[in-house]
Amino acid sequence: MKNIEIVRDGGIKCDNENCDWMDETVTREQMPDWIDKPCPKCGENVLTREDYIRYEKLMLAIDFINTLSESEMKELGVDNSDPKVLAEVDTHNEIKIKIKEIK
Repeated sequence: MKNIEIVRDGGIKCDNENCDWMDETVTREQMPDWIDKPCPKCGENVLTREDYIRYEKLMLAIDFINTLSESEMKELGVDNSDPKVLAEVDTHNEIKIKIKEIK
């Protein structure tokens, strides 16, 4: 069982609020190919290097959290037996992951 389940890993969309371009087939491995590339529809930058670095740090943190055992998760204050429990995990590298119930 994973501690954090990623519903959809990948996909990219234009951040321009006036553009609706997206490609849900882009995988995590393909993300670097989109750094500083223009949107095929409007021409704006699709993925900045800074946004990619933040994305990859988050994915690495999730990968790490998924290696933790149930007892290690409990030490962090996360009780996986109750999916409604709120918890916050801080990796001490400016990444904070908040686990909360989504209504």
